[in-house]
Amino acid sequence: MEFLGEGFRRALALLLSARARGLDDHLLAQAELLRGQVELYLTREADAPSLLLDAARELVRFDPRLARETYLEALQAAGYARNVEPGVTVNSIARAVLAEAPLVEPARPVDLLLDAMGRFYADGAAAATSSVRAANEALLMAPPSPETVRWTVLGAKLAFETFDDELMMPLTERAVEVVRQTGMVSVSVIAGRVRADMQRFTEAMLEYPFQISDLLNEFRDGEVKITINLENFQDLIAKAQASVNRVALAVLAAAIFLGSAIIGAGVKDGPHLLGVNVLALPGIAVGIVLAILLLLSLFRSRG
Repeated sequence: MEFLGEGFRRALALLLSARARGLDDHLLAQAELLRGQVELYLTREADAPSLLLDAARELVRFDPRLARETYLEALQAAGYARNVEPGVTVNSIARAVLAEAPLVEPARPVDLLLDAMGRFYADGAAAATSSVRAANEALLMAPPSPETVRWTVLGAKLAFETFDDELMMPLTERAVEVVRQTGMVSVSVIAGRVRADMQRFTEAMLEYPFQISDLLNEFRDGEVKITINLENFQDLIAKAQASVNRVALAVLAAAIFLGSAIIGAGVKDGPHLLGVNVLALPGIAVGIVLAILLLLSLFRSRG
């Protein structure tokens, strides 16, 4: 938190000491809310979901509408957090939201968004599709304000999670429009980048089914050719062929040598040299020469 400055650290210390200063329950709940928002938007600490959930439960008695917004921020913190306190999960917070969040009339877009996000994290995308769509349609009609930007960005995230590609781009465009109308210049650049990224992503997602369909059609029509490119594959083939040639030469040399030896030892008629028929000597000589050539070839290949 060094980059946030000394003033921020002092303010956070005041929030941490709020209970010791004897504040009433309403002020304590607001201090807890502010501390949770600091950890959600600035420090990203693991206890942000729990702090916001506790603040929401306390605010129910004093300001039900603010309590519902705080429940939504608790869900947001749990959904974004990489690390949370032991025993705290986004599912447990979602179920607490559905069971505890007070009802308000008339329901605002943020109230619809809270119900949709609670349903999404508690029961899954399929169960939340219709409620997410209703909340996002209400957000598109909401009057411009900084809060509208916050909730619209969350709505766009839910639209993405529930594969509602019809509303993803309108929501990001609405966020950019509200940023410009409310003069939030520092956020405008970020919102514009988010809009561009969402547009590229949406176009890619819409293109994938057509690409898969084309590929399947090519498989069906037998138009797909698979090319396997193995590095040094030709060298492997050459070495394999050389090994096969050596084996063939060895078999040939052995056959000539053994055949000639059998003839030389078995034929008794005709002239003999050292007890071997002279007719077998050329074959024995050829077998010996082939064996020598094979040995020389092996030594060269090892070298």
